[in-house]
Amino acid sequence: MTDTLDDLHARAALDRLDANVALTVFDGAVPNPFPGLPFVLVYTDIRWPAGEEGIGNALDHDSVSCRTTWYIHCVAATAAACRALSMQVREALLDFAPTISGRNCTRLTMDDAQPPSKDEMTGTTVFDAVVVYSMTSVPG
Repeated sequence: MTDTLDDLHARAALDRLDANVALTVFDGAVPNPFPGLPFVLVYTDIRWPAGEEGIGNALDHDSVSCRTTWYIHCVAATAAACRALSMQVREALLDFAPTISGRNCTRLTMDDAQPPSKDEMTGTTVFDAVVVYSMTSVPG
């Protein structure tokens, strides 16, 4: 039997981004046919590390802390439009405290941000700015 904890952790930020009607959000893949610009593409990494920062270890040494990281690509036609998407993402996620039943979650933090990169390989100019957010949860 599997639990749904990984999906609940992934959905913590995805649902928050989806709630912003100004954003078009894709979870891990952009659909084909191409939907057009702008959009936000999210890759979620969920880890159950042993003893992260000394928190979350059970007495039986089981890993109970969960570290969730979202790599968010803000994709648009211009660098300025990427920045606008990044600001929408920041407004939705920075310092947000998710609620996951049975877990104590930290507030989301911004761990990294990369400037927009320009891609002209398809004949159409596309800019992609990456921002990275994360949180940790432990049983509560």
